[in-house]
Amino acid sequence: MIFQGSSIYDITDEEIIELVSNHISERQHLEFKITVNYGEDEDRLEILRDIVSFANSGGGYIIIGIRDDGAGKAQKFEPESVGDIVSIKKSIASLCQDYISERIDGLEIVSREVNNNPLVILRIPSSERVPHMVNYKNRTDFFIRHNDGKREMTIGEIRELFTKDKVSLRLSSVEKQINLLLKKETDETKKLDILRNIKNKDSIDLLTIENGESLNELSYEKFKTEIANKPYMHISTTPKSPKPDLIDVDSEKIKNIFTTIPDLRPHGWTVMNANFHYQRIKDGISFGDEKLVYLKLLENGHSELWVIIDESFCWTQSKEDYLKQPKLYPIPVIEYPLSFLKYYKIIINLFDINDIFIINLNYTNIKGYLLNPYTRNMWGYLLNVTQTRVKKYPNEDLIVKITTKKDEFYPDKVTYKLLKRVYAAFGYESSKIFFYNKENEQFNIPY
Repeated sequence: MIFQGSSIYDITDEEIIELVSNHISERQHLEFKITVNYGEDEDRLEILRDIVSFANSGGGYIIIGIRDDGAGKAQKFEPESVGDIVSIKKSIASLCQDYISERIDGLEIVSREVNNNPLVILRIPSSERVPHMVNYKNRTDFFIRHNDGKREMTIGEIRELFTKDKVSLRLSSVEKQINLLLKKETDETKKLDILRNIKNKDSIDLLTIENGESLNELSYEKFKTEIANKPYMHISTTPKSPKPDLIDVDSEKIKNIFTTIPDLRPHGWTVMNANFHYQRIKDGISFGDEKLVYLKLLENGHSELWVIIDESFCWTQSKEDYLKQPKLYPIPVIEYPLSFLKYYKIIINLFDINDIFIINLNYTNIKGYLLNPYTRNMWGYLLNVTQTRVKKYPNEDLIVKITTKKDEFYPDKVTYKLLKRVYAAFGYESSKIFFYNKENEQFNIPY
């Protein structure tokens, strides 16, 4: 094990410096992080899962303030990016106290400077009280380390650890969680069957899926099968607990929504188009054309929008320029997800769906695409062209996933949160996202 399981206080500065100078790789007992944004639910959940995975796998170290090279090797210290190490230390300690069960005896969390480089170092000891679990935001997770990463534990692994645990009183406190995991195992079996049907292009029934995560994943796989290698934007929203009869898609109020969605620009890049018509499908309703812009709402509350990335999405490019080097235009990048989430917010309120919602924003088959860090103003002039280096997107797909509760489902704020990650994937800071007013937390598209 790296550092031989030593206390953080016994590890020298030289040993830590050697991790970077020798480009040591992450491994079973070691992980690097640039920082931890303890104000974000997803980052909180991620660090909690990391800590539990080490505790359930013989212990290890997490060092915050070191950047890896993308392949897990320590690359350099990150003093400008790590943030306030004292606050990070206190927040992680508080998260562990509140959301990890059982408590991890001997856990060390230390803020420290090494050659003027601020770090937060966690030592997670090998624990006698396994399995430890994360209980955060109405969900329970059991994780273990796997090589240089982590994975969710199987039911068999959890049971095995419980049988080794002599503190039998704990069994009753987690019995409900085990039952939930058993149900999840059933859902996983059902999901595998549907995936096979998708690959074979057989008829599938998404209404039978009762797990929102699985439904979200399966709908995306079905979408990818349909579009093949064409470039598309895809956004979806799924209740965490979908139910087959959650939405009466045959009601007049649904038809009215699909024909008169409010707050949409008539000539913008939105979920609606005057040339498209509402139609009933097997498991819900749809609006549009699967080859262009396609909006779908299922009876179980799942909804998704497909948009082909063509010259319209890459506005201001000629067909020849688009074929040579496609450039995503900023307004459709902003307005399509914004209009979709505004529409879905109406659905939530209309049918009083009180749940956690899984939101996926995906760009598929876009390797080599550019995202213009500028737009036209109302007079047609280009903005911020020379100040920013434009680079090609290196991967085939760009996938962003977040969750939000009903009382936090504000379309503008959620869109901005999604777009920050999209722009970051292209190497841009959030300041390059146009038309967002941070004071009133709204997008104001002027034309």
